[in-house]
Amino acid sequence: MLVPDEPAASVIRDIFERFADGRLESQAEVARYLERFPDFPLWHKGRIYLQRIREVFERPIYAGYIDIPLWGIVLQKGRHEPLVSFETFQKVQERLSGPPKAPVRKSTTEDFLLRGFTTCGECGHPMTAAFSKGRNAHYGYYFCQQKGCSAFRKNIRKEDVEKAFDHLVARLRPDPKAFVLMRELLRRAFDDRQATMTAQTTGARAERAKIERQMERVMERLIETDDAALMSAFEAQLRKLQERKLILSEKLKSGTAEKSSFDETYRTALSFLANPRELWDSDDPADRNLFLKLVFTDKLPYHRNGGYRTAPTACIFKAIEGSNDNMFGMVPRAGIEPATP
Repeated sequence: MLVPDEPAASVIRDIFERFADGRLESQAEVARYLERFPDFPLWHKGRIYLQRIREVFERPIYAGYIDIPLWGIVLQKGRHEPLVSFETFQKVQERLSGPPKAPVRKSTTEDFLLRGFTTCGECGHPMTAAFSKGRNAHYGYYFCQQKGCSAFRKNIRKEDVEKAFDHLVARLRPDPKAFVLMRELLRRAFDDRQATMTAQTTGARAERAKIERQMERVMERLIETDDAALMSAFEAQLRKLQERKLILSEKLKSGTAEKSSFDETYRTALSFLANPRELWDSDDPADRNLFLKLVFTDKLPYHRNGGYRTAPTACIFKAIEGSNDNMFGMVPRAGIEPATP
């Protein structure tokens, strides 16, 4: 019987979930993420091969299923404990079959946090960044490389750009009244979601029954035909129906399981809204990349003489910044708790 082998099992679960939800956008980023685990089994002669990562992502055994067509075993439920849900496994397969994404360069997230995310305030093109060697040390600069731009090759000190961004991040905190209102809105959304899930459970049960009938019909046709092409087509159709049935079965199982409370469900979200910069201050480049995706809807233009101006923040943060009826407001750097004298 297969059993989870810790700590490797937790690492496998982590990279599946991070790749499925986009926190790690490419296999190259997965490889860099695994660099923090030098004893992880994927390492071979001091490096991690991308093909090895893909092989792990394509194994349904980590979702609790066995699939060995050569032995006549087609996606059957195993008796071992799964590391991830089948739905997560399917999301990973969809991402693997989609168009490849260019990995974020390592230096972008380590030396220049905002390279590729900050654009030139003059022409709108993404800024690049690099170190310049001085007499006694190396100095970092951001600059525009777009020919014809008035700011072409005009260096902006790394400290100035990142200090201006830090000022933006420091303002992304709600006042106490706004936070209470957001919590109430989330609670209402949670209650609505619970009611919707009950309706979805009924629909999923009906859909699963329909799929089972379709599988029976396809199986009958498969048995009756001698045409190799038709047999292959019927087998492919059966596999798709089986995968959909498995997803529905998992949803029904989770829907009938003990439901989490509001506090358990939204603890992480409320913590993030109360103090977004905690995610930005993380030592994990993937966390900082996630922060940029959650908070901003577009790249940020930086003006040489004015710094960052209006930031294209997500709707929830637009509300935090204030509204016409003064339901929301900003607080100083001290945060949502009363500042101590």
